[in-house]
Amino acid sequence: MPISAGGGALSPRPLLFALMASLPLFGVAARATASAFVPTNDGQVLERLVSGPSRGALSLVRREREALGTRPRDLAVATDLARRYMALGRSEGDPRFYGFAQAALAPWWALARPPVSVLLLRAQIRQAGHEFSPALADLDEVLRRDPEQAQAWLTRAMILQTHGDYAQAQRSCEKAASVGHAAGAGLVCLWSVRGLQGRAREAVRGLESALGVRSTLGKEERLWGLNVAADLTRRLGAKDKAGRLYEHVLALQPGDHFLLAAYADLLLDMNLEASIPPLLEPYRQNGNLLLRLALAERRLGRRGWKEDRGVLEAFFAASRLRGDIRHLREEARFTLALQDAPARALDLALRNWSIQREPEDLRVLIESALAARDSTALATARDWLRRTGLEDAEVRLLLK
Repeated sequence: MPISAGGGALSPRPLLFALMASLPLFGVAARATASAFVPTNDGQVLERLVSGPSRGALSLVRREREALGTRPRDLAVATDLARRYMALGRSEGDPRFYGFAQAALAPWWALARPPVSVLLLRAQIRQAGHEFSPALADLDEVLRRDPEQAQAWLTRAMILQTHGDYAQAQRSCEKAASVGHAAGAGLVCLWSVRGLQGRAREAVRGLESALGVRSTLGKEERLWGLNVAADLTRRLGAKDKAGRLYEHVLALQPGDHFLLAAYADLLLDMNLEASIPPLLEPYRQNGNLLLRLALAERRLGRRGWKEDRGVLEAFFAASRLRGDIRHLREEARFTLALQDAPARALDLALRNWSIQREPEDLRVLIESALAARDSTALATARDWLRRTGLEDAEVRLLLK
């Protein structure tokens, strides 16, 4: 069965990428510094491919690709094509398009001093591949040249939030908010970061106010704000309200893979797994969503979950062969819940924790540590909760 490598839950979510793309001037491509993997036999699976995006989107890309073929050093054409590829990667949940985006930027990619537009795109491509340090270096260079680049401040904030550096993330949000046309995005960014530091209720109230009838937020800013509000509401334990928020955002942004995954996780927490198959069946090609579907199928006692487990095993094996680190959290969850191997799951969760420290990463670390009876890993989780003040009803329940 075809499956894309869009299984890693990335941050920021696609809504933020779409938002940033609207601001003036969100296995991805293999890391530029990594050596190529060469298969040793014909039986090694590198990736199972998706069926492809819509013909209309491909038609637009094809025209721009042909234009770039005749003018390979036309910066405007190249950056526009790269953005289009990245949009396809987000909408289809297929990271190969980020590789195509990198290829479009090839004449400038390795320059010691690329144009600012290329640096911004290179940072986003690297971010999507969990190359956080190189992405931050690119953003720092953009901001050194132009401190008013709101898009760079927003991307920087979300990378730092993902890594758990909330103080620096908040500073970047404030910088974005100080740029006139990005004030709304900066405000949502601030509430997103503050909501992870013991201020979730205040953040939800702030977002509800910003999203009210007198809201001045643009469309993409509203979508992002609703998304953040749904996540925070869920962590506060108001599951029914969170469900309504997710359904509302999905109605506005149908087919968003990250939203679908978050909503499916909420349904699993509410023991509403019977609602998941009709929700996720159309998206089996996405590893992230197939994992949730298999979890629901196993709970429901459906035999199909074992077949899905086999597909996911091949998916994660292919990621390991590529040296792809984006799927560690999802692989830890898969290993714990569908392979019943807590010690191996904990190893994956700890490796993932060294890279990203979002609430979902903390939860899979705790679940794996409890199953493996590892007090050291549990102490790591408790220390993080104490230092950050993170509010998460499910995590607190687990630790009781």
